[in-house]
Amino acid sequence: MNILVIFTGGTIASCENDGFLAPNEATKKKLLALYEKKNSKTIEKHNISFDSISPYQILSENLDAHYINQLVACIKSILIKNCARTETSALDFSSEKAAYHIAQEKSYDGIIVTHGTDTLQYTAAALGLCFPNTSIPILLVSSNYILNNSRANGLSNFTAAVEYICQKKEAGVFVSYSNQGQSAVMYPATKLFAHLPYSDTLYTSDELIAINTLDNYAQDIDFASISLCEPSPVLFFHAMPGQIYPTLTDNIKAIIIESYHSGTLCTAGSSLKSFCENAFAKKIPMYLVGVENRTAYESTKAYEELHIKVLPKSSPITAYMLAWYLYSRK
Repeated sequence: MNILVIFTGGTIASCENDGFLAPNEATKKKLLALYEKKNSKTIEKHNISFDSISPYQILSENLDAHYINQLVACIKSILIKNCARTETSALDFSSEKAAYHIAQEKSYDGIIVTHGTDTLQYTAAALGLCFPNTSIPILLVSSNYILNNSRANGLSNFTAAVEYICQKKEAGVFVSYSNQGQSAVMYPATKLFAHLPYSDTLYTSDELIAINTLDNYAQDIDFASISLCEPSPVLFFHAMPGQIYPTLTDNIKAIIIESYHSGTLCTAGSSLKSFCENAFAKKIPMYLVGVENRTAYESTKAYEELHIKVLPKSSPITAYMLAWYLYSRK
C-alpha cells in the first residue's frame, strides 16, 4: 500500500516558539513518526509505505492563488505518475510538466494532504473541483491543536485517512476530520461550511449538491487546467442589516452574496437596488447562495428584477471557489 503525504503547513505541522505557532520542518515529520509508533501492526498488515513531499509550508490563513495553483500542479504531477489509473486517461496532461518528482517510480493508492484548519474548506473545494473523477482517494487532514497538545485531533484524522485508503473505499476528494468526542468522518470536499466562530467543529449537510457550473458554462470544464488569478475576481459578502455595499472596481468579474438563513435579502430598501443596478450596468453577474427549496418570502420576488441569480443549495465556499476558477479564465 503506497501512500503519498503532501505537507503544506498549518497547525498540524506547527510548534510553539516565543508564544506563537508556526510551521516547523521537524514537526511535519513528527506526524508520520507518531502514526508509525502507534500503528505498527496496521503498517505491517497492509505493507504501508509512505512517501512525502512539501511544495510549500505556510499558515493556512496565508493561502492565496499562488499556493492553491502549486498544490493542484503537484497533485496533477502525481496523477501523471499513476499513468495506469483512470484519472490520467480522463484528463489531458500532455503539455503539463510535472512540478514535483518522487524518487521512486511507483503508483500510489492514495494521497493525503496535510493542511491548516482556517482555509481547509477552500482548498478542499478547489481540489474537489479539480479532481472530481480521481480513481484514488485524495484526503485532506488537519489538526485543531498542535500535535503535542492532548486535545489535538490531527493524529486521529490522519489515522482515519490511512485506514480509508487501506480499505480501498470510494475514490474521491474528502476531508478526514474528527469533531470533539466523535470518530473521524470523511466529508465530501465540496460540501463543507465555514467553521462557526470559536468552534473547531466541521459542518456539512446531506442536502447540499456539489455544483460545478454557473449559468450557461459547460459542465465538462477541466478545472485542473485553470490557474487561479490573483487577486480573486469574485466579490463575496454576507447579507447584513444596514450594510454599506462595496464599490465595484474594474477587477470584479462576479459577485456572490450569502443570504440570511431563510434565503432572503433586504430588498425593501434602496441600497441593494442601487448596488444591483450598478452591477448590471457593468455586466457583472450576481449570484445568491443560501436559498432553500421551501416557501419563499415576499422579499424574494425582487431577485429577478434585481438580476440576482439564485444558486442551488450548495456550500457558499464551494460557490466562491467555483466562481474564482470560472472567472479566472476571462
